[in-house]
Amino acid sequence: MSEYQFAVITETTLLGNLATTFDLYEVKEGRSEENHYREQVELVEPLVMMGYRQPVFNVGEILILDSSGREVDYPGRKPSKWEVTYEVFDRLDEAVKRARAVFEQSLREQAAKDDS
Repeated sequence: MSEYQFAVITETTLLGNLATTFDLYEVKEGRSEENHYREQVELVEPLVMMGYRQPVFNVGEILILDSSGREVDYPGRKPSKWEVTYEVFDRLDEAVKRARAVFEQSLREQAAKDDS
């Protein structure tokens, strides 16, 4: 068994999946192969700082979790601390298959809402 597990976000709630975010940085260069898919950012000195709430997780997202259930890479989110439903897999291929099914289902549900 691997030291890591793979979590797939299968459901989120509106209010239990929001975190306050403050924009203090401006993206100077987007992700690309040349910069190893890391954005280049610069500190901004705003006259007014805006705080807003944005989702923490997205349906169909795959996380690599350590033994404590926390995301291995930045930002180190822990899905058990949020009002989200997720499934854990030992194998990445199983997680990818489930993530695709969940994501496609969410797209169908959104399309049905848009049509009504």
